[in-house]
Amino acid sequence: MAKVLAGNKREVLVFGLTATGGLLRLFPSDVVEQLTAFIHSKPSTAVVPPQKVIRATSSYRSPTPQQLSFQLGDFFYVIRAVKEGGSWYEAHKSVTGAHGLVPKSMFEAFHKGAAP
Repeated sequence: MAKVLAGNKREVLVFGLTATGGLLRLFPSDVVEQLTAFIHSKPSTAVVPPQKVIRATSSYRSPTPQQLSFQLGDFFYVIRAVKEGGSWYEAHKSVTGAHGLVPKSMFEAFHKGAAP
């Protein structure tokens, strides 16, 4: 838990408790404001668990920013199947944090414990 002890428009002195005791640090006030806003903010949407995990059966280079590029064997979490056209998944690559569309035809569902 941190507590602001003193400050001005440019710097803020913050005391934070650690496992080994207290610690005093001087931080720019804008950093403290941003961190405070982040801590007290609520997520804009609830975290939705993935529908399934998929693995790329070939490599693909994306022609648009909405689509994701990937290599053979890359894993993605499926967020949802895109209804328009029906041949795309909205997916998330947890290794890189990338989020976008991938073609369904270039993936197979990955099942826990299945041989590669």
